[in-house]
Amino acid sequence: MREQKTKRGVTLIETVIAIFIATIIMLGFTVLFARIWKSYGFTLETGVATHIASRGVQGAVEHMRKAQPSENGSFPVVSATHNEFSFYADYDDDAEVERIRYFIEDQQLKMNVVEPDFGVQPVAYTGSGSTFTMADDVVNSVVTGSSSCTQYQIISDIDGTSGNPFTDLGMAHGIGGAGEYFFNLNGQAFRTQVENDGWVLVAGGRRDRDTYGLSQRTRVRYSSDEILPQAAVSQFSGVEAVQISSSVGQYSPFEVTTTDAGVISRLLSYETLGYDTAHNALWVGDTDGRMTINNNNGASQSLHQQLYYASGNNSGMHWIPSTVAPGTADDRREQVSRSSRCRFWNCSNNLNLLVRAAPVSATFSVIATRQPDNSFLGDNNISYTEAALQAQGALCIAADDAVEKPIFEYYDDFEDDIALLNDAGEDFGYYHVPTTALSTPVNVQDIRLVRIVLHVNPRPTHAPENIQIQSFATLRNLLNYDEPF
Repeated sequence: MREQKTKRGVTLIETVIAIFIATIIMLGFTVLFARIWKSYGFTLETGVATHIASRGVQGAVEHMRKAQPSENGSFPVVSATHNEFSFYADYDDDAEVERIRYFIEDQQLKMNVVEPDFGVQPVAYTGSGSTFTMADDVVNSVVTGSSSCTQYQIISDIDGTSGNPFTDLGMAHGIGGAGEYFFNLNGQAFRTQVENDGWVLVAGGRRDRDTYGLSQRTRVRYSSDEILPQAAVSQFSGVEAVQISSSVGQYSPFEVTTTDAGVISRLLSYETLGYDTAHNALWVGDTDGRMTINNNNGASQSLHQQLYYASGNNSGMHWIPSTVAPGTADDRREQVSRSSRCRFWNCSNNLNLLVRAAPVSATFSVIATRQPDNSFLGDNNISYTEAALQAQGALCIAADDAVEKPIFEYYDDFEDDIALLNDAGEDFGYYHVPTTALSTPVNVQDIRLVRIVLHVNPRPTHAPENIQIQSFATLRNLLNYDEPF
């Protein structure tokens, strides 16, 4: 009799293990790819910025070499400082001499061109002219490596984490997903729930608790009987809408929204949002008139004790955590609809109060200045230590021993090798302009050579080393000038 062999298949446990191993491998490849792409992205960004800056410097050199007297006979060079150089040249070869000004603004090398006005005599150069950006990410004015830094600049993307809290309600629009996020509004720190469409939870009620008002807490959750403190709410800015909602209890789901300025004002003042006919407001979504106030018998209370009181409306919305001592259950009303059969907690609702502000970019810049106690106070009223600023990659932009990195340097003698100019200084007639007097012009009639030095860095918070681009421009048409005009 012939023995029959049986082939055993893959068991469920083996399949699960194989899937687990494959998932780990795929995750590893994903993380590796993400890091490689991030590194490549920065390299590409740096390369592009360097290429654009190089072209900008080369363009400036070509224009400076064309420097010549103006259409009204003025000397070719108008003014010269470390960060600005102004001269006359026919930069576009149209047989008309324009006034050209190279300068730095918003970390960009820019060129301003003013055309000559032949309609007046002598020919004049009037108007603001046209401005062009020649190079981006110029960081010549940034100080690095100083041990006596007096001012830091933080440039960052805020993500609402504990170490990087939102500094404006409007930043809630940029969240990656609904959940709990951290805020710091002018020194008032708190954390609360944020929804995907920018709604921020201010108060979360719970219908089955008997408390004397909602607890003012710096952490607020749904169904918690918690509300943000008055100090935090007073720092809200840009609020555009207020919402009251419920997903638990009678007549749920319930959601009404208003953009009424009076309601928003009372919220910021930490007052009842509605309590008499003078405070009626249009609430979108109130199809049954639950928010309508019918008489003037209501009284204003602090927001944490009475959030809304549809006075005189027996089917109206009442959110009164308590206005008397605990234990009086009939006085505690958290009801979408107040009626004779809905007086107690089993007919009540878990109510929520949310606000939404105008969208604000989550990319921010903060200037932090050293204080007498050696801490650093930001212009967002947040205090930092120097170690914390450095850990965030903040840039030192001012220091006791700071030295401005000049963009333009000027020489009047260059008979020797031009490479020596890097360290030659006064030996080649270099006109030094102190950083405290950048607007003071040098003796422009003696300038014959301009050295242009750009320090470029597209992400100074990520890479402390700048890329240096330099070139020299000979003012060829001035070489025969022995005396100024």
